[in-house]
Formats: sequence, structure tokens, C-alpha cells
Amino acid sequence: QAELVLIDSDPVARAARERARSEREQLMGLLDECGGNFTHMAERLKVDRGTIRYRLRKHGILPPSGLRGAP
Repeated sequence: QAELVLIDSDPVARAARERARSEREQLMGLLDECGGNFTHMAERLKVDRGTIRYRLRKHGILPPSGLRGAP
């Protein structure tokens, strides 16, 4: 008989998913607050604008670069 292993049984994986969910929510909120302006987002977070674009793509908020219509 096969043993059922729940995804949430790994606390490290669960913590990583929670951090990613939290970061995505924060980015979405800041994107809204800044009216979609990456420069304003970067200034608020004190990071490079490229970091904002990377994080937005990482979380699926922006399409991958190289696609038509992608900023």
C-alpha cells in the first residue's frame, strides 16, 4: 500500500511557499499604490528598477521577457 505524503508535511517547503505568497501580495499592493510605475516602486523599496521587473516576472505578475507586449 502506498503512503500518502501531504505537501504541507514539509515545514521548510511550507515556509517557502508562505514567503513567496506574501512577497507576491506585497508586490501586487505596491504595484497598485504606485499606479504600475516601476520606478516609483523601486524608489519606495530602495532597489533597482530591474529588481522590480525580475520579482514581478518571478511571481507571474509580468509575462517573461522576450514576449511581444512585455515591458
